[in-house]
Formats: sequence, C-alpha cells, structure tokens
Amino acid sequence: MQKKIYLTDLIEGNTVTVSSGTNGNTVEFTGTVTKVYDSFICLDIPKVDGKVLSFKGVSTNVMAALEEGGMYQFPDCMIAYLKGAYVVKCTREGKKINRRKSFRVGVSIIGSMHRLGVDPVNVYVRDISETGFSITTDKELAVNDEICVRYDDLGYKIVLNGKIVRMVEQDGKTVYGLQQTKENAGLNTYIANKQREILRKQRG
Repeated sequence: MQKKIYLTDLIEGNTVTVSSGTNGNTVEFTGTVTKVYDSFICLDIPKVDGKVLSFKGVSTNVMAALEEGGMYQFPDCMIAYLKGAYVVKCTREGKKINRRKSFRVGVSIIGSMHRLGVDPVNVYVRDISETGFSITTDKELAVNDEICVRYDDLGYKIVLNGKIVRMVEQDGKTVYGLQQTKENAGLNTYIANKQREILRKQRG
C-alpha cells in the first residue's frame, strides 16, 4: 500500500507552488518552505507590489515535488500571514498528480535574451514550468513583447520562446512573467531533473 503523504511531510527548503483563485480565475505563486511543524508549515512567498498576499475566502492548493517520487497536490489549504511568514495548514492527504505543466521549479541561472534586431543581453532566469517562465533584466520590456531566452543547465541546452504576460515589482526589480509560445520537447524531463537536483542539495 502506498504511503500517505501530508503537507507536513515536506522539508525545509522545498520549493512549492501555491495555486489560488475563485470562479475559475487562478493565480500561482512560488514559495519556499521555511519551517515544518507537527500540524502546519511556514512558507516564504515574495511580496507582490510590496504587499503581503491575502488568501482569505479563496480556494488554495499547494503543489510540491517530493524525493519519494513525484508531484503531490495538497487541496483546500488554509493560509494566513502571521509574524512575517505564511502559515499553511492542510488536513487532507496529498494526491499524487502528473501535472508538471503547472509546477514551477526554481532555476536561478544567467541566460541570454534574444530579440529581433537587438543584440543578445544577459538575463536572470528565476523559475520555469512547461507553460511559462520568469526573468529579471536591466533592459526595459513591456507586456506582449516576445523574446527568446537560452541557457545551459544539467547538460541541457534550454531554449525558451515566450510572450510577456505580466510585470511585478519585487525587491526593487521588475520580474517579467512569460507564457511560452512554442512547444519545447524534453522540457518536462529537464524540470524533473532540476527538481531532483534541488532536493539532493537540500538533503545534503
């Protein structure tokens, strides 16, 4: 019988995706587990426009990859901001899912950005999923701009083609969120291996 997995089986340093919304309008935030207790965990989630996020009155799920094997979704989580951290409780068992398209993994690597008629420039790739990615750069960009980002990691040559769909100010920098505009064969394998690498480093 497969072992039951709960939110408190996560470990400090785990990267998670918090999916929250109502009436079919869902937004995702990437967070990091900072503390694990018997009945709840604490998350660090970057502020949006300098403001603390409120999850009151919305359906909220947490997704995370576990070293034990696979991606798990923890449904109907209760999240409150308390003493500088997001406190997350979930009494329900985690459900194993096969949806890496919705899961963002931290990349934290320098890549090169290419635009038509413009010389390539360095950008910082923050995170990635099968459907999107986010970057920061000193160059000014705008919503609907289309770019190509390339970088090497774990023996993979990653090529990301995307359109900017949102801009968020964080820690004095503009974070550009992009939706991928082309299929990227093998990206799911890279994402899985990247997450395993992160977990191995966390385990020491």
